[in-house]
Amino acid sequence: MKTPAPKEGKGESERSSTSRAGGSGSKEVLRLDEVSKIYKMGAVDVKALDRANLVIRKGELVVIIGPSGSGKSTLLHIMGLLDTPTKGHRYIDGIDTTNINETQQARIRGHKIGFVFQRFNLIPSLTALQNVELPIILCGDCERNGKARRTLESLGMSNRLDHYPSQLSGGQVQRVAIARALVNEPEIILADEPTGNLDSKTGKEVLEILSDLHKQGRTIIIITHDESITKIAQRVVRINDGHIEE
Repeated sequence: MKTPAPKEGKGESERSSTSRAGGSGSKEVLRLDEVSKIYKMGAVDVKALDRANLVIRKGELVVIIGPSGSGKSTLLHIMGLLDTPTKGHRYIDGIDTTNINETQQARIRGHKIGFVFQRFNLIPSLTALQNVELPIILCGDCERNGKARRTLESLGMSNRLDHYPSQLSGGQVQRVAIARALVNEPEIILADEPTGNLDSKTGKEVLEILSDLHKQGRTIIIITHDESITKIAQRVVRINDGHIEE
């Protein structure tokens, strides 16, 4: 059976309506409509997400907070096209991406979504510069060195370009990870517990970077269990037992 091509989602007039957090006329960049995710555990169905509804608008800084086991990791994977809903629909930039194939998902991830992971996920055998070049290569962009270098320099890493992850501090490694997320200029930055493996001082610096990126017009979604991170949010979304509350 042929995989369906991405379909248009809600009407443009609805997507562009005023948002209390995103500002007047800001468009939807991500929408979840009645999304459920059910995992089979032997004979038992485990509902990780239960009819979740969520809209993210361009330029928002949204913090999604919940305890361990609340469904926030599943929500991250669904939003980032790393997993597929069991029920419901997921829209990226107004396009229904619920049932698209893996190649189409990878293409959208490469161009529209940047990931910042708690465990950094840098490749240890590559330098900082090479790690940031990797998403550019995967997207087929020839101008990789210049873009990667400029992005790292903008995050204060100009004197660490040729260093390997093992030669960097935790804060420096996270800056490289943020640069990697930014380098293809995605619509959305998804940050999974971005301060989770950092000391309090370095964690504060990383939050300041994300806050500054938001002030530059970036759309930032932070997934965390840390209540203190909500202070930088425009909007706080809570998740518990697979249910989203605002």
